[in-house]
Amino acid sequence: RCMFQQVLRRERCPRCTERGNDTNGDNLVVYDDHSHCFACGLTFGTRGFSESILGGDKVQLKDLEVVSLESRGISEEVCSRYGVGVDEDDNLCFPYVNDGHIVAYKCRPIDKNGLTRKFKWCGDSSNTWWFGRQICPQSATTLVLCEGETDTLSVVEALRFENKPPCVMGLSKGANSALNAVKRELEYIRKFRKVIVLFDADDAGQEAVDS
Repeated sequence: RCMFQQVLRRERCPRCTERGNDTNGDNLVVYDDHSHCFACGLTFGTRGFSESILGGDKVQLKDLEVVSLESRGISEEVCSRYGVGVDEDDNLCFPYVNDGHIVAYKCRPIDKNGLTRKFKWCGDSSNTWWFGRQICPQSATTLVLCEGETDTLSVVEALRFENKPPCVMGLSKGANSALNAVKRELEYIRKFRKVIVLFDADDAGQEAVDS
């Protein structure tokens, strides 16, 4: 007896987008238990990216449970789209992707009071500057730069039902890295008609905006 999987929707493929493909934004087919791109082969399920498809040479892929971040109003759908989830040690992990491969995770412990400010890197973080770069819509004309990963997800959540959602990226190493991060992606940033900077209102955030 043949079992047919139900197609829930089609979305933009992060790997194809990073490579300049998927101009229609529908290469990724989303089923009830996993998603698959028939153009580049990217596959990930409800517990994160597939080890058979993704994983650089310098990082051990994590088996993540995708969750919602209720305290920040971020849905499970948005976390799943970005591959964000909780590992076996109760760390919330944010994957950083280069050329369709996870090269590092930035992990933040979760305690009884919620997400802590501490974090650690797993993998090679030397070339990780912007979180969410691979998810940016190809047709976006507006770029929103955020100070961190959860800020990025919050903006995506707030704007995910817009007809033409912007590209949203978050700094991987905080406000102090903003100048170097922008320089590294300057050619890409210049493609957008409008750039909005949403950094924290503290001294470090405002200094980064001024720079």
